[in-house]
Amino acid sequence: MAKLPSRIVRLKDFVQPVPVVLLVVLVASVSTLAQQKNDAPRPKTRAEFDAYTQLYNEKDMRRKAMLAGKFIADFPESDYLLGAYQLEIQANDALGNHEKVVSAGEKALQEFPEAGKAPKIFILQRMIRGYQQLNNPRKTIEAAENLLTVESSHLPTLLTLSMVLPRFLPEDEAGRARQLDRALEIAHRAQRRVDAIVNGPKPAALTPAQWVRQKADLPARVHAALGLIHFNSKDYPSAIEEYEKATSLARGDSVDFYRMGIAYYYQALAVSRELAEWDQKENPDTAAKEEKEAQFASWRDKAITALAKVIALQEGAPAQVVESARAQLESLYKSRNNDSLDGLEAVIAEAARELGSGTQ
Repeated sequence: MAKLPSRIVRLKDFVQPVPVVLLVVLVASVSTLAQQKNDAPRPKTRAEFDAYTQLYNEKDMRRKAMLAGKFIADFPESDYLLGAYQLEIQANDALGNHEKVVSAGEKALQEFPEAGKAPKIFILQRMIRGYQQLNNPRKTIEAAENLLTVESSHLPTLLTLSMVLPRFLPEDEAGRARQLDRALEIAHRAQRRVDAIVNGPKPAALTPAQWVRQKADLPARVHAALGLIHFNSKDYPSAIEEYEKATSLARGDSVDFYRMGIAYYYQALAVSRELAEWDQKENPDTAAKEEKEAQFASWRDKAITALAKVIALQEGAPAQVVESARAQLESLYKSRNNDSLDGLEAVIAEAARELGSGTQ
């Protein structure tokens, strides 16, 4: 029986921003960006009123960001100050100025700790996205946990946190275990919210096609999060189960296929080690050994198929994912094919056909 490679090419330190879900069915709209400390904010001077009106109505985002900063500096006591911060965040978010988004968000939250629910959610969601884009997982988690104190069932944040927590774990075992437990709790909360949404009526704002896609994408995100949590807990059978569900619903996520392939690899590797020890036994049970060999071959082949799908999806996949998947795929394929890569491209082509036809 061919052995598996004993070392694995790992997806080391790979950082992929987790998208914040902003679909209309999930996020309560912020009816105005001018919600303030008082129910009826009033300008103190005509100059303040004119400046805020110009800021609010400005369509060019670069100019809007500039006007917002100027308003905040010129009118620090204005009733419209929180609205100005939100407009500054909105403009910089649209421009991709993530540092300015999070700095303005931090200032707004510090200056308006008693702000209402809607503006806090507006600010924190964009801070979460900003910190993700800046590859700052600690601050992403902090902002997400903060938002959940404002609205505990906020699904975009539950989905984000359920993916970020298991991806960026502490070094110590106790901290690692606590964070994985927290991630599992958050993922289960997200799952309950998603179940309620997909089993409910179609939101009027969504087209039938959008609704069909959302009913697949939302559960897929939850299963992918659960898969990652189990993967990093080294519960590979559970990880495989969740990734199989995720990839059956949303077939274009190369990272899910990658981790599923590695989970199958670890399962096959464990059996490979058992079989190596089996050969040292006196009077081994031949039937049991044959059953183990069949299990090994099945998991190895499923690992190959999953990794081949990463290559088939490479056009939209992160380069590091494709590179790692290709290296591991070739090692696994050689272990099955007498150290030869002959026929590998046909395996990748078949994986592409399976993705296109909707079969696993």
